[in-house]
Amino acid sequence: MSRADSDEAIALVAMLPRPQAEVIALRTIGGFDTATTAQIIGTSRGRVRRLAAEGLSSLAALVGDVRSKG
Repeated sequence: MSRADSDEAIALVAMLPRPQAEVIALRTIGGFDTATTAQIIGTSRGRVRRLAAEGLSSLAALVGDVRSKG
């Protein structure tokens, strides 16, 4: 992945609602597991899993929008 690709990925994550962006960043960039992520943000493991799923779904839609406009 090039620097430009990394910057674009970070920009897309930043477009997510804050709770989703935090979970995506901690899980994918930080490499934390579900339990650790839940502890860091002060929520349940179930909520972390739900936010991750919602965030990934939102990112997929954003990437589709970027590709269709590009």
